[in-house]
Amino acid sequence: MPTINLPYNFTPRKYQIPLLDAMDSGCRHAMIVWNRRSGKDKTCFNIMVKKAWERVGAYYYIMPTYKQGRDAIWEQMDKVSGFPMVGHVPAEILAGKNNVDMKLRLKNGSIIQIMGTDKTIENLRGTNPLGIVYSEFSLQRQDAWDVMRPILTENKGWVIMNMTPKGKAHHSYKMWTLARSNKDWFTELLTIEDTGVMTMEDYDAEIASGMAPELARQEFFSDWLATNLAQFIPYDVASMAARREYDDNDLRYSPTIMGVDVARYGDDSSVIYVRKGLKTLDYQTYRHMDTMHIASMVMEMSAQYREDAIFVDVVGVGAGVVDRLKQLGKHPIEANGACRSVNNKRFYNKRAEMWQNMKEWLMNGGSIPNDKDLIEQLIGIEYGFTSRDQQFMERKEDMKGRGMVSPDIADALAMTFYAPVQGRTPEDDEDDEREKMMSRRSRITSMTGY
Repeated sequence: MPTINLPYNFTPRKYQIPLLDAMDSGCRHAMIVWNRRSGKDKTCFNIMVKKAWERVGAYYYIMPTYKQGRDAIWEQMDKVSGFPMVGHVPAEILAGKNNVDMKLRLKNGSIIQIMGTDKTIENLRGTNPLGIVYSEFSLQRQDAWDVMRPILTENKGWVIMNMTPKGKAHHSYKMWTLARSNKDWFTELLTIEDTGVMTMEDYDAEIASGMAPELARQEFFSDWLATNLAQFIPYDVASMAARREYDDNDLRYSPTIMGVDVARYGDDSSVIYVRKGLKTLDYQTYRHMDTMHIASMVMEMSAQYREDAIFVDVVGVGAGVVDRLKQLGKHPIEANGACRSVNNKRFYNKRAEMWQNMKEWLMNGGSIPNDKDLIEQLIGIEYGFTSRDQQFMERKEDMKGRGMVSPDIADALAMTFYAPVQGRTPEDDEDDEREKMMSRRSRITSMTGY
């Protein structure tokens, strides 16, 4: 076998070398708090590959969710070179690859497996890994480390935790404080001033584009003092809403509202969501469809559901949908999530207010389809508070940056809460009945001549 140097096809940046040196020197516990885009996962994965080749055993690379593991590690490719993350395991030492279980088997007998604590944490009990990386530890379940700590103690294994801060009230801060005071742990906090990966211009641009300053300080300056984000909609709230059912007569006089979230990026979806009071009537998603076609789809669903209001997201390209609908005789309402909220003291912008209204709807009887994509989007988004104590919602870009899906369906549902809408009344039914009667009389007259 030819000589293979590990790490393979990886040239560490200067600031990544201390961690590599510490692990090469026998360090068994490490926690790194590095700014965004600093190569946390690439560095940690290469350490794991080298360790797995040096000592035969099982090695777990654990993400907060199974999907993140697949997207951020298993299928991840370098943005510049296109080199796959798992390509850092050279073919000369790779014996097999299991795509279903995201498992790599090395020729020396070691196993490297990509996991998510949302699916596998209970199954980890009783296993015997020699090395673990907890990626984005601040987003992991609080018991993720407690389950594995005794195992690594017994077999002299190692662990690396990488993360971005989520505030001093978060469980990860307690772990960081303990690690910093323990001489057996390697700890390192780096900001953009240390890594040089991002610039102050990038920092200012993110804030200008809508990122909350507190979140920007977390992402760019690894600031534990910045307000922490937290899950906005608990799983049990979304799950309960997915089990509710309503008869159409129960909601006869509730308003029928359509929300349209128009895709701004190539991998996002445009979504049309129709809600009647507490009940979801329908939603449709569309990929790679221009604004004219989206407007046509809105017209088709409008003919089917006879909505009382249409709210169209105009941030980005949605204005084109609004213009076309007006040409077709509709009266869409332009919805801008970035604009000032009605309750400006409580909400950072209108999007935060819409999501809060939607959350309360879910908690107070709202019904959604039992659809895993919608539920994942509802529970995946995080929120926080500004220094002025205003509630803000995580941006789509930031969700995708941590491996989550873009909440396109959930945003379309939230769009239906942009403003209050008046529903039908019994008087409307009487008017409809009179119109039907007049129409029948007109037809009879035209047929008989009387």
